[in-house]
Amino acid sequence: MNAFHLLMKMTSVKKTLSHINHLFTLLVLKCLNL
Repeated sequence: MNAFHLLMKMTSVKKTLSHINHLFTLLVLKCLNL
């Protein structure tokens, strides 16, 4: 596996984690508003 491919994979994972974190934050805020 070359460095560029690895970098792209890491970026993809980071984006996915960021997206999950965003959804989780929205969910928590919704629960707090109840």
